[in-house]
Amino acid sequence: MVLFGGLVLGILFGSVGAALAWEPVEVPKYVEPLVIPPEMPESPKDFDVVGPRNFDYYEIAVRQFEQYILPTEWSEANNIGPTTVWSYGSVDFPETLNYPAFTIEADVGTPTRVKWINDLVDENGDYLPHLLPVDQTVHWANPPAGVEGRDMEGTSQEPYTGPVPIISHLHGAEVTEDSDGYPEAWYLPAADNIPAGYALGGSLYDSYKAEFEDRWGQTWEPGTAVFQYLNRQRATTLWYHDHSLGITRLNVYAGPAGFYLLRGGEDDVVTTEAGEEAVLPGPAPAIGDEAGTDYFEIPIVVQTRSFTQDGELFYPDNRAFFEGLDEDALDSLPFSPESEIPPIWNPEFFPEIPVVNGKTWPYLEVQPRQYRFRLLNGSQSRFYIFRMTTEDVPTAYTTVEDLPEADLDFYQIGADGGFLADVAAQENLLMGPAERADVIVDFSELPVGTEVTMLNLAGDEPFGGGQPMVDFPAANPQTTGQIMKFVVVEGQGADPSTPVEELVLPDLNGLGEADEVRHLSLNEEESEEVFVEVDEDGNYVLDESGQVIPSTAEEGAPFGPTEALLGTFEPATGTAVALSWDDPMTELPLQGAVENWMLHNFTADAHPIHLHLVQFQVAERRIESADSPHYNPAAGLDIGDVVPEVDAEDGWKDTVIAYPGEVTELKTRFDLGGLFVWHCHILEHEDNEMMRPYYVERTRVTYFDDVAPEHEFAAAIEALSLASVVDGYANGEFGLSDPVLRAQIAKMTTIAYDLHDEAIDNMNDPTFGDVVYEGQVYPFDYIEEAADAGLVLGYVNGNFGPYDQLTRIQLVRILVRAASDRLDTPPAGYQLPFTDVAAMDRDVLSIAHYNELIDGTSANTFDPYGTATRGHVAKILYNSLMK
Repeated sequence: MVLFGGLVLGILFGSVGAALAWEPVEVPKYVEPLVIPPEMPESPKDFDVVGPRNFDYYEIAVRQFEQYILPTEWSEANNIGPTTVWSYGSVDFPETLNYPAFTIEADVGTPTRVKWINDLVDENGDYLPHLLPVDQTVHWANPPAGVEGRDMEGTSQEPYTGPVPIISHLHGAEVTEDSDGYPEAWYLPAADNIPAGYALGGSLYDSYKAEFEDRWGQTWEPGTAVFQYLNRQRATTLWYHDHSLGITRLNVYAGPAGFYLLRGGEDDVVTTEAGEEAVLPGPAPAIGDEAGTDYFEIPIVVQTRSFTQDGELFYPDNRAFFEGLDEDALDSLPFSPESEIPPIWNPEFFPEIPVVNGKTWPYLEVQPRQYRFRLLNGSQSRFYIFRMTTEDVPTAYTTVEDLPEADLDFYQIGADGGFLADVAAQENLLMGPAERADVIVDFSELPVGTEVTMLNLAGDEPFGGGQPMVDFPAANPQTTGQIMKFVVVEGQGADPSTPVEELVLPDLNGLGEADEVRHLSLNEEESEEVFVEVDEDGNYVLDESGQVIPSTAEEGAPFGPTEALLGTFEPATGTAVALSWDDPMTELPLQGAVENWMLHNFTADAHPIHLHLVQFQVAERRIESADSPHYNPAAGLDIGDVVPEVDAEDGWKDTVIAYPGEVTELKTRFDLGGLFVWHCHILEHEDNEMMRPYYVERTRVTYFDDVAPEHEFAAAIEALSLASVVDGYANGEFGLSDPVLRAQIAKMTTIAYDLHDEAIDNMNDPTFGDVVYEGQVYPFDYIEEAADAGLVLGYVNGNFGPYDQLTRIQLVRILVRAASDRLDTPPAGYQLPFTDVAAMDRDVLSIAHYNELIDGTSANTFDPYGTATRGHVAKILYNSLMK
């Protein structure tokens, strides 16, 4: 078995059986269909909210409810009730509450704004305690410690039963720091009975609240956080889940998670070898679909869960569970705060029942055609190696020859960060926790009635790499070794999708030379205070009462693991420095910098390492010791050698498997400034110190090299840029002093005020004679929309002059019209200070000046007929939006 912390692991979930009246193998398989998550409906926008309005808006709450995860008929026949779970749902559409959550569909270039609501309260408005045992001695949110003691280790060994902190994170998204879901920005529900003295939010909640409100103009109410997702990255599969400090493993296990599919943009265009636009399998679920719609693009999240005898979620409440011992076998040992050993936290957890889209062992009827599956490993600690077979699954595996043959390939077209460089055909699909795989599976050659089982060949233990039944035992073929089944049924028409072998995926851009190379380490910690007796094989020695026998440093072995840690590494000396969450930050990249991160893994396990904010490219893996699963001198892979590249990683990633005994090299660019984290996505590791903050030092405003953070227009330009209202030039500059064209202001204003994409029915009868529709959005649609809303006017000759330069007074007129319902009327007798303003313009300039939208070129002059610059537009437009 894989070693972790020097001790041989026992049967990791053997004690689950004590809580069950049935064995997992008794749960019937393939009796209920796969649930396909529908699209999440949008919420109405609050028109009192100020700021740029061109975003899709959702109000989504985490709530507690009951749902059958185990088969319904079998559960009812065995007096097993539905499972109590948590999940996300729209507050405007209560029927959307489901585990897993409905899918958010997003478009590249249109931001998504979500008001995340912690609604873990009962019908009386009182808080609900956690469904699972919370260890208060690890480094966690710790609300009962109050403002001064929050986000620290607690001292009570009892499970926490107070109000539950949450903070949602969109995994893989490029966002500003206030919308990332930082672990110390959690918040409690707005419950009626929060005990006096409790911290209502994490250490950074208030500062991010202020930052968001200043940037976007929407208030965070108690028990909520509002996040803006920029959607400026490549089209891809993202997912949202909880990220609260020290309890992510428990919150996610309780259920809150959902897909977020980002579509559109030039990186979402797949072609054929002939250069024509290809057709991928579809459709995916969408708002307004008729009942019975056939879907050929389907998101699938694979997890495992354990259940108690009455059908509730099981999660261990003692450390002996991980060690494979009786619950009281560790009573002889001191636990935190008397030592570094948490009393409840388990280093890893491997539940024994697969759950796919919220159902145990479901089936999906498929037509003989191509399907596109958006696969997500949503498990706590478990890696998967998926394989498709039509063979019968044996009751046990003895040798590698017992494994069923792969009868269908996974044609992987995408990973965490969008499409790969080329299609990667794989018989076995390896996925670490949090990784996504966008795959096409072709059922067209299978006869009707064929049953295809998706197997899992990864082990029921910590994963260290290698091959099933060669380097480690494969998963139990009767439980965790089977995931779901596909049953081929009669087709309902021709398949319009392009054959996978003809697909040409979008080009990938490189990053060039690195500005910085950082050497980082992955480390395991064992107790330095508690030692136990072990035999020559590393197994615990127990006394007559079944207790672990304490020992000394000289005679025994350190108890462990106590935690896993990230840190730094010094190649010159070979020294790894393990660092905790609260240690000083060591990763401080500059905004815009390209960096190579070298991850040196000194543990016995593979770790899925996730970087917030960025997508990266996997440059290479190199063998550093014989602990590497790729170490094989006989095959030409010795220490110092580069591991062969993996086709499925030839693209952009946000989570990578870092193998033991190797250095994994990542390359990325840090385009946004702020505070973020990187961590292991084995949730039990992340929750106990295997997470580190990093800070990107701001050197410019978002993507514009010529706008420094201290510039007077910087805040306005950044907010409008992040809202996709203003863009820069191809050279990365904004052009602060460049003139603005009348067509450009029409575009900016219609986008900012959410007027774009309204129906335009006068393409053959344009408002302005010199603005003719020529099959492109710009400038016709924007000008027509702005004219229809009364924001822009033409010249007396009926022309608009789309390419004329905008004057300062024209800019003010347009933006005062756009913001009219938000602006205050100046009091009678209000004196405009500018002496160079004509009488006809004094009223509109008075409104703009009184509402602090504008400044003059001096104390007494406005220069109304001077050219409006791009900097002026950004400042005044932003000021008008924030009124």
